[in-house]
Amino acid sequence: MKRHMILCVIKNFMFDFQHWDIHLLEKLNIHHAPVWDASMNVVTYSAAYVSILIPLICIFIAFRQKDAFLRIKAWFVISCLATASLFSWGIKNTIERPRPWHMYAFIEKKTSGGGWSFPSGHTTGAFAVAFSMSIAFRRKRWMMPVLLGWASVVGYSRMDLGVHYPSDVLGGILTAALAVGLNYVFFKKAFQRYRDGMWKYNIVKSDPPELQS
Repeated sequence: MKRHMILCVIKNFMFDFQHWDIHLLEKLNIHHAPVWDASMNVVTYSAAYVSILIPLICIFIAFRQKDAFLRIKAWFVISCLATASLFSWGIKNTIERPRPWHMYAFIEKKTSGGGWSFPSGHTTGAFAVAFSMSIAFRRKRWMMPVLLGWASVVGYSRMDLGVHYPSDVLGGILTAALAVGLNYVFFKKAFQRYRDGMWKYNIVKSDPPELQS
């Protein structure tokens, strides 16, 4: 009896959630001016280019300047992006959720998009870069709001263009957060060892000559 009641509650919750999901998507996917749709397409395509270019630029600068700490940060960002992409691919092929326009005729597809829907790959990649860069370069206070703002607009564009449900975007954010969190645990020792090493090095450099001998 209890099991039946629990199943009924879960079923009702899933029905209500799906209703909310598609209702919100319908509101976001309403017909817009061609200029608006074009701008959303620019934003949505920027996800792939920015997510690839930022880590590559970091690696290039790190090796060019022979900066070991920047190299660690660059590998951290790359690892976060790779892990998030792998998680996204695995979840997509496990859940196999159809795209919105396949299920609802009133949803207008305004950009390219294929494969399974949950989670949003573009959103996952954008937030993986935003989260990881904000952690790696947290002293640059402008970086977090700029990158998180850009990633949020990328997520919005996927709904606006009709290729993802709101829950797909939320799933992408959570997938990115999980990937970055796991990578941070792994890279934390490397960050700390380098900071400790540089701190000791700076202390020695600042000591009077008689204390350095």
